[in-house]
Parts: sequence; C-alpha cells; structure tokens
Amino acid sequence: MALLAIGLGLARGLFGHAPFTGPTWAVRKEILKVTIVARGNLESAKNGDITCTVRSGTKGSMSATSIKWIVDNGAEVNKGDKVIELDDSGLQEQLKTQNRVVDEAKADQVKADEQYRIDEIQSQSDIEKAVNARDLAKLDLEKYVDGDFIQALKDVEGRIETSKSDLETWKDRAAWSKRMAKKGLMSKVQADADESRMDGARIALQKVDEEKRVLVDYTKKRTIQDLTAKLAEAERALEKTKIQTKALIAQDEAQRQSKRSVFEQELSKKKEIQGEIGKCIVLAPQDGLVVYYVPEQVRGGGGSQQSIVAQGEPVREGQKMMQIPDLSHMLVNVRVPEAMVSYLHSEEDPKDKSTWQLAQVKIDAFSSRVLQGHIKLVDTVASQQDWFAADVKVYKTIISIDTPMDGLKPGMSAEVTLFADESATPVLVVPVQAVLGTISMGADRKCFVVGPDRQPVMRDIVVGMCNERLVEIKSGLREGEEVVLNPRPLLKDDSELKPGKVRSKNEDEGSSNGENGKKGKKKGAGKGPDSPGSNGPPSAAGPSAGKEGGPSAQQMQAFTEQMRNGTPEQRRDFLNRIPEGPGREKARQWLKDQKLEVAN
Repeated sequence: MALLAIGLGLARGLFGHAPFTGPTWAVRKEILKVTIVARGNLESAKNGDITCTVRSGTKGSMSATSIKWIVDNGAEVNKGDKVIELDDSGLQEQLKTQNRVVDEAKADQVKADEQYRIDEIQSQSDIEKAVNARDLAKLDLEKYVDGDFIQALKDVEGRIETSKSDLETWKDRAAWSKRMAKKGLMSKVQADADESRMDGARIALQKVDEEKRVLVDYTKKRTIQDLTAKLAEAERALEKTKIQTKALIAQDEAQRQSKRSVFEQELSKKKEIQGEIGKCIVLAPQDGLVVYYVPEQVRGGGGSQQSIVAQGEPVREGQKMMQIPDLSHMLVNVRVPEAMVSYLHSEEDPKDKSTWQLAQVKIDAFSSRVLQGHIKLVDTVASQQDWFAADVKVYKTIISIDTPMDGLKPGMSAEVTLFADESATPVLVVPVQAVLGTISMGADRKCFVVGPDRQPVMRDIVVGMCNERLVEIKSGLREGEEVVLNPRPLLKDDSELKPGKVRSKNEDEGSSNGENGKKGKKKGAGKGPDSPGSNGPPSAAGPSAGKEGGPSAQQMQAFTEQMRNGTPEQRRDFLNRIPEGPGREKARQWLKDQKLEVAN
C-alpha cells in the first residue's frame, strides 16, 4: 500500500494534473440553528401506578403471587373499579394456620392471667399468716414478761408466805406440845408428831423458796430468750414471705406479659395476612385508561426478570403491573445523545414560560398537526442502552406537550424537534462531512479547499457550534471558497483524520421507544463534528500534487517496475486514488497497454 502511495505522485506527473471534479460546497453565511430531532413515546404526566404490594411468601422467593384475573389492556375504568385480582389461596391457608396459633396464644394468655391472680391471692394470705405469727410471738413475749411471769412470781411468793405462816404455827404447836409433854399433860408421841409437822412445814417453805429462785433465775430468762427468738424468727419468716411472694408475683407478671406479647404478635401476624389478602383485590386509583406496564429494560431486551403482565403469570413484590394515566396532560419520553445534552436544560420555573426550552412535537397518528411543548426534565445520569448500541450513551429527556389535543394515548410514537441553540448573526458554515479531524483535536480541524487551479489543498480551520448537517467555521475559510464534500479519497493511508458524518433521517428517528439506533454516533457539542470510524478505503496524496512538470526517465522506470511488482488489487486501489476524470482514464489505459491486470 505504501508502494502505491509513493507512486501516486509519479502517476500525477505521468498522466497530467487533472482538475478536481468531485462534489464541492461553496462556503456561505447563514443563521445556524442547532436542533435535535429525536423519537419517543407518549406517556401521561400523572400516572396512577398500580404496584404489587403483596409480600413474598418465603424468604428469598422472587414471586409473591400470581395474577388470577386482570382487566383488558386499554379498557376504560372508573375510580374504585376492580382491575386486578391476585391469587390468595396460599394466604388463605396461612390464615387458617394462623387462626389456630392465635387461639393457642390466647389460651396461654388467659392461663397466665388466672395464675397471676391465684398467686396474688395466695401471696396476700401467706403474708397475713406471717404477720399474724409475728404478732402472736410478740404478744407471747409481752404476755410472759408483763403477765405470766408476774403471776407465777406472785403465786410462789404467796405460797412462801403461807409456808412461813404454817411453819410459825407448827413451831408454836411443837413448843406447846413439848411443854405439855414435860408436864405429863400430853404424851411424848403426840409431842414428837407436832415436832415432825414443824419440820415438814420448814421443808415446805424451803421448797417454795427454791421454786421462786428457779423461776426468777432460770425460768424467766429461758422463757424470755425463747419467746424473743420466736419473735425474731417470725419477723424473718414475714420478710422471707414478702420476698418470695414478690418474686412469685414478678415471675407471674413476666409470664403474663410474655404470653400477652406472644398473643399480640400472633394476632398482628393474623391481621397482616388478612391485610395481604385484602391487597389481592386491586382497585383503580382514578378514572382513566388501563395500560399494562412494560419496564424499559424489557423493551430493550435487557433485564434478568421478564415481567409479563397476564393472567396466570407470577408477580413479584414491588412489581409495577399497570398504569392508569391521566390523558389530559401528556408527555413525550425521548433519548438524546450524550454529545447534544449540553444544549438542553430542564424548566427552571414551571410558572415562568420564559425559562422554558421550547420544542415541537409531531404525533405519528396525527401527522398533520404540530404541537408545541417544552423540555420538562433532562436526566443527569445516562440511561441503559440497547445491547446492540451499548457504546452509545443517551439521556432520557421528558417533553411536556403544551398544546391541548384529544385522542392522545400512552405509547403513541412521536417525533420531537428540540430547539437547542441558534447563532445570533449569520456565520460561515460548511457541511459536516467536509470537516476532518478527531475528538482529541478539539475545535482545531482540517478540510480540503479547491484552489484556483482546481486542485484540492488541505487547510487548517477552527470550528464552532454545529448541528446534524452544518458546522460553524470560526477561522480558516472565507465566504465563497469551495471545500471538498468527500475528502476521504484524498487522505493518506496512515492518516488519522476522519471526515464528519451526516446523521440520516433513520438515525435521527432511532428506535420506536425513543432510543437511538445502533448507528446513531455522537457529535462534539460546540467543537465541530466528531469523526466516525474509518470504514472506507484510505488513500494518499501524491508527493507532487499541485506541482508543475513531469517525471524523469529514471522515475518513470521505477514507477513502471513498481506497477509490475504490485498485485491486481493494489493497482485497483491506485486507480481509485486518482480523482475521477481524464487523469484516471489515462492511467487505466496505460496499465492496459502494459498488459497489467486490474482487479474489479
């Protein structure tokens, strides 16, 4: 290929400087309008979204239930009409089981409440018994100290006095009897008997004195100590009973609270199941038209879950099933390429129309009417693109239709023209395809200009704003100069320059859901057009292009030898690099005269 590039200059010298006859464009001034044409679908500004709120039955399950009945897509409904009935058979079985669990929990709660009351009464009884025992022990101690002991002491002292009196009496009797016996008036036996009785009275007095000593020194102390210990024990028993009853009541209370909590939890579960059963009947939130919901991922062929809304199909918790849109205010959902997003802005003040960026909407079903609208919202994050155009970033843009019109329905296709920017005064413009360069070059680009000798010459230019067809020239060209519209054949083989690409109508339209087709490549916003991929055959500009004079004999011999050593395909590429006209025909005839084969 390099061989042909070197020989191309010799060929031009050999076959003459044929004037450039390819398509050209005369540089001119005009008002440059940056418009963006995109296609999308209609949707309502206010959608009554209907979502599956039934919870998944088991942890990790992707399906909550299935659709038992659903209203037809496109049917008109009124607020409160049934639109979906979900299968609740599984929930009904759960409710039966839960009813039994609730009944058992209720029985346990009642049992715990009754046990609490029983133990409360028993605790009161035990405490009263302990209090009574303590009071009796205290009373016994007081009774002994202030009663029984005094009484016993007085009894002993009384008996001592009696014994003393008896002893004195028998002393007098014995003395008298002894005198009488000495006088012979009484027998000695009688006198000895009285003496013995006196001794008995003395012993009786000693016994009672000993009884008093035991009572005062031992019985009193022992009894008081015993009764005091019994009182202390009764007080400890009372305190123990209070602690035990308090612990028992606290335990019963905790058990009662636990059973009540279990019952309330199970009852709450029952109510939740009943609530889930109630969610299986879905009513229309507003008047409108039923539209089955299809996620954007599914529209584009993506998404791991193909959400199908139909009778018998499973549905997930949180899955949006349908929408009931308000048809009085419609929007258009389109996708705008990344390169053009910088031209767009959302409405700054919904009430101030001067802040709106205007647009025109043409509905396919009403192609004769053009509706006025404005940009309502531009996403800040790129949308997921179709698998066949994954390298194209697009941003969802919402267009509000400001012109009232009957008959608009969600899903209708529409073409939107967005008025992005406009030059304040006429500027120099050339077609996009005439500009050469890459994104890395920024605004500095190149183009081929046809000179007075009708030979194309590469020139440096600086570009400005652009649209799908034209690009602004800030410097490098003058009004009236001609630029080459198809500069690709004039480029060298190793050139990295690429011509700009004109967006075709099909590329502007994109897919029916508002996303660009796989050919919709982006263009640099405000820096001239980007370059598409180099998918055409490259060519080289000859070293003697635009110079006077012909080749020498040595050059001619070298060129002939190169042509002979080349392949038919290389000779064909050589011819394609010579501009169409007499020069190419002369070269073709020369190759034929040399009997050199040229590939078709």
